[in-house]
Amino acid sequence: MTWQQHPQRRRSLLACSLCLAAWLLPAALPAQDETTEEDTAWKAERDKLTAVIDQRVKEEVDKTVKPQDVATKLGMKWPVPKPKQTKEQIEADVNRQIDELTAKQFPESRRKAFEKEAAEKYKIFQTGDEVSFNIRGGMGPNAIVRGRLLDRTAQRVKVSSRFILREDIAEEDQARFWEDVSEEYRKRYIRVQNAQYDGKIRAFQDAQRQTRLPAALRAARYAAVPNKPKSLKLSDWFAEADVLDFFCKKLAKECEERERPRIAEQVFTSNGYEMVEDTINNTKEWMPKKQAVSFRARLQELLDKKKQEEEAAKAAKAAPADPWGAEPAMGPGPGMEPGMDPAGAMPPAPGPEPGMPPPPAAPNPFDNNQ
Repeated sequence: MTWQQHPQRRRSLLACSLCLAAWLLPAALPAQDETTEEDTAWKAERDKLTAVIDQRVKEEVDKTVKPQDVATKLGMKWPVPKPKQTKEQIEADVNRQIDELTAKQFPESRRKAFEKEAAEKYKIFQTGDEVSFNIRGGMGPNAIVRGRLLDRTAQRVKVSSRFILREDIAEEDQARFWEDVSEEYRKRYIRVQNAQYDGKIRAFQDAQRQTRLPAALRAARYAAVPNKPKSLKLSDWFAEADVLDFFCKKLAKECEERERPRIAEQVFTSNGYEMVEDTINNTKEWMPKKQAVSFRARLQELLDKKKQEEEAAKAAKAAPADPWGAEPAMGPGPGMEPGMDPAGAMPPAPGPEPGMPPPPAAPNPFDNNQ
């Protein structure tokens, strides 16, 4: 059996053909863009009207969005020039100013005084000096020792008539009796005083930077992001001219998007144009009335054709399929006489003659009455 004789194959082929035609249908619509003299004329006219629309939109934007007004709303002093220095240059200038102030407020010579203070604070007692200190952490009887230092060894000291073991004396008090402990405490004191001095310097510089850097950036015509007016991060600051330009472009775009449809409708409708919607390609276009009528008619024709082909494809797809892939019997097979078929090849069994009783039934072997 050839494919032309097979009904299921013919139905499948028809369905595929119809689906392919429906899929390719939108490509047929661009025929509307046939380059004819008439098309060229009206499209050239439309280009001129579009130029008129562009000019009117620009005039509307220029009238609505004025840089000076925008600058005033942003709190900027007009005019708004470009900064003469970069943010990095301004920061470097501020840091130099702070360094100069720091040098005056916290001179390095002050650190020399820490050494003198340490030497005085942990000066070693000499024999014969009057001394006073606590032992055992100041707890218990006779915890306060007062008197004249009479002797000192590596393990103990003698004050007046008392001998005091070294381990009973607090370590900081030991620094007044033994040189090794005194040296360690002098170094510790100098280290602590320098650290405190450095902390005061950092606090002073931070306070100066917090005040000076934002002020310097504003003076150079930079603006901070709205929620960080005193930020010390340069990334939070922008040139006022750039901020103004950003907002002017933003407002101009909003104005254009708002006014262009209105102005376009006024210009086109006053010149006899209509808005035509292409529902196949999902586009809209302004056309003269004559071309609009022709376009809509052509579009409707294509839509009707597409609908018919989709319905035909759907019907072909819904047709019942032959599960065996063979055609139904249409008549006697080859070599058969008319009126004969395989089901009727054998004659029926003869019945009883008229007037005769029917033959007895065959005995039932399971009948117990026999």
